[in-house]
Amino acid sequence: MWMWIGLPDASRSLRRLRRRRAGANGGFTLLEVLVAFTVLALLMTVLLRIFSDGFRGMTAAEVHAAATLHAQTALASVGTEIPLDEGEWNGVYDDGFRWRVAIQPYGEPALIVPPRTFIVYRVVAAVEGRHSGGVTLTSLRLAGAGLVQPDEGADVAQ
Repeated sequence: MWMWIGLPDASRSLRRLRRRRAGANGGFTLLEVLVAFTVLALLMTVLLRIFSDGFRGMTAAEVHAAATLHAQTALASVGTEIPLDEGEWNGVYDDGFRWRVAIQPYGEPALIVPPRTFIVYRVVAAVEGRHSGGVTLTSLRLAGAGLVQPDEGADVAQ
């Protein structure tokens, strides 16, 4: 009798080989999992940094906007609460911003023509926060000077 016994052994080893390959491709190795976690950690670090910088910038913008509003308020109070006269005034707002208003005569020669009926003042309003930079606003204001008679020796253009 003639029997061929190579075929069943070959099919068994082929089945074993297929099982090994299926088992190897069915999951991840420890190295692949560690690499995936490392990439994920790096991406999360970058994303958290972007969000952190965004929030920091948003907070700085809010502080700058508040300081600008306080400086505008200080500038608007000149002539009402703060007299329009040469000098310096300062104080602190309730939220911790320090303000300073300085008023000086504006000495532009073209504006000083006798008889002058007004005086030009340069008004500087500066506001500084506790932990932030400051805001400085500058304006020119007119004040009545009354009728000032020219000096006897001064040339008056007519």
